[in-house]
Amino acid sequence: MSKRSIIILSIVAVILTVVVLSFTSLNNYLQEKIKTRLDSYINSSEKGLYHYSYESINIHVLERRVSIGGVRIEPKKIALDSIEDDKLRALVSVEIGEVALHDLFIYPLLANNTIEVEDIQISDTHLHYIFDREVEPKPSTFMISNLFSDKLKGALIHDFELKNASVSMSDGELSDSVYLRIDSVDISINEILMDESTVQNQQPFDYGSIKVLARKFSGDFIKNYSVSSGPILISSEDSTVKIIDLKFAPTTIMKSDMEKQFARAVFQIGVKELLLSSINISSWDELGALEINKISISEPLFQISVDKKWPKPMNEKPLPSTSIRSIPIPLIIDTIDIKQGNVRFQQIGDVDKPTLKLKFGQINSKLTNITNDSLLLEKNARLAFNASTMFMDSARLNLQIVFNLLAPDDAYHVNVKMDEMPFSVVNQILEDQANVQIDGKVNNLKAEFEANKHNAKGILDLDYSDLKLKMHKTKVTESGTKVKSSWLLNTMINPILRTNNNIDQPNFKQGEISYDRPLDIAFFGMIWHSTKTGLMSTLLPGKGQKTETTESNKKEEVKKTQKKHKKKQS
Repeated sequence: MSKRSIIILSIVAVILTVVVLSFTSLNNYLQEKIKTRLDSYINSSEKGLYHYSYESINIHVLERRVSIGGVRIEPKKIALDSIEDDKLRALVSVEIGEVALHDLFIYPLLANNTIEVEDIQISDTHLHYIFDREVEPKPSTFMISNLFSDKLKGALIHDFELKNASVSMSDGELSDSVYLRIDSVDISINEILMDESTVQNQQPFDYGSIKVLARKFSGDFIKNYSVSSGPILISSEDSTVKIIDLKFAPTTIMKSDMEKQFARAVFQIGVKELLLSSINISSWDELGALEINKISISEPLFQISVDKKWPKPMNEKPLPSTSIRSIPIPLIIDTIDIKQGNVRFQQIGDVDKPTLKLKFGQINSKLTNITNDSLLLEKNARLAFNASTMFMDSARLNLQIVFNLLAPDDAYHVNVKMDEMPFSVVNQILEDQANVQIDGKVNNLKAEFEANKHNAKGILDLDYSDLKLKMHKTKVTESGTKVKSSWLLNTMINPILRTNNNIDQPNFKQGEISYDRPLDIAFFGMIWHSTKTGLMSTLLPGKGQKTETTESNKKEEVKKTQKKHKKKQS
């Protein structure tokens, strides 16, 4: 090799060495600068509520990649004391396996204190929220000032992914006070933008779209009841929320007398699929209004058990119109659609009476115009409820109810229709009211009445054939309940009964619905008691005649009843 070549190679080697050393120094400088800058964005003030720590940080300048491992965010003792003293409503504790930033833009970070990154992936995360539910919530930003310092001027994250996260909530530090758990959560958000204007909002950042998948949910945040579900899928692109296998069930066995009074009525609900469609996100963000085009409920099962031996709470039960008007946020739901539902009701009565059991199957129903928005109600105040069901697996029952959502007395109109069925199906219902069994056939039933929160007035047409009653007496002894046929009553009543009550006959007896509602009777209880007055007035002995009841006559009857009620109040 010539002397000249050796000189050239030596110069190149020196240049490469200088470049490598310079790059290494610059890389180390940038790594330290990026690390220091990222650290400065964390609120480490002594007055802050949280401690922050991480186990490792790896910065690859050429690849524009940052990896932070073992991240922990924990409330300070002063923050936990504030929760206990009812000065704070909520705190959060966070554990993160790894935070990975891909394609980090270094210049905006160092020059403008702005984080711009193509992709952030967060894995193996657990978030634990501590709530004091006795403290009234106050409008505030989403803990941004608690988490980040004012040195962070903004952030633009093109894609954000949270993988395999879990969430829990409790009333305190102890794990046994956890009342809500969400397992295996994946969240994907794109085009997250946070700046000085967004951090002042209730939601401190804007975003393009969001998807949330939670594979399991469970909670005990309602006294004596638990709520759980399978997968939950939330998509802003489709504006939908889907919940699979939603369950609401009692959790506590009531032992003391006071607890048993609370357990007079026990509810259990299961829903195969709950789908909320066309949710107006902007309406919620800007106005705090819940606006949903449609709620679909697939294969729900409602189970209700009432034990009459425990005292009944004597508080007023609001009817649906009042309940909707009293919802504290603006509510607009166009349609609620229920498909293939089932209702099971049982009522445990006195020791000498059998348990009353009612079953409604194959329920398909629709509610329209569920709203408390005053402007919408001025245009249309009618909430319509239509339902079709199989009653006791024996007869098709159709129910139509129209509510006037603006009526101060909660006025509504009811139509009931039922197809043919054996009278024996309703023996349990009658036996709960009186010691009687009934044979024969219901050809059809039609009822129509006007009602409000005080009373109901209307008519009931019960077309039946081959009616026969069997009265009996029950006597409770040490060996059990004995049933004995009441020969005298059977001999006296059956001969004077109208064996057939057919609508095409001149002596058809039309039942009168007349019911004054105690205010502690719930809505469907009022529907049943009103219908029952029409049934009893038909079945009890009395002269039958056809009567033509027009719409105007029925409304006049309701007005008269309302006037009487007002006079009583005055």
